[in-house]
Amino acid sequence: MSYSLAYTFSCQKDSINCLAFSADGLYLASGSDDCTVSVHDCVRGIEVQKLVGDAPVTALLWHANGAGGEKLFIGYGNGKLRFIDILSAVPDGIQFPVNGDFPIEGLDHDTTSGMLAVCTTREVRLWQQHRASYPIRGNWTSPPSRTPPMP
Repeated sequence: MSYSLAYTFSCQKDSINCLAFSADGLYLASGSDDCTVSVHDCVRGIEVQKLVGDAPVTALLWHANGAGGEKLFIGYGNGKLRFIDILSAVPDGIQFPVNGDFPIEGLDHDTTSGMLAVCTTREVRLWQQHRASYPIRGNWTSPPSRTPPMP
């Protein structure tokens, strides 16, 4: 197996913390300590969107729902999580109902169960989606935190 350099993106002003390809491989998102997410077109080799947040970006996850559009979960160093429709005219997204002061360090989604895993410094929370597709006004709940008994 061999690789050759296709493009170099240098759109951010500070350390890049995370990367994520869209499910179709057309886009690459990068999140940085400068509080930005840059979305790159991997076919044309250009930046197509820049989103500015209020904290360093620490985790990214593209949503693959097959319903069209490009949606991205963005985790921040201040514990906030946003769900963004990248191709919308107003890419502000929605604030996800995550309560916590710890940085979001990892995100994963299971398309079969509709579960979203959100990892912070001290815990992993599983969120269950209540609809078959991801509308911008999604309805999510998190189970209450449970501490297993010590042996």
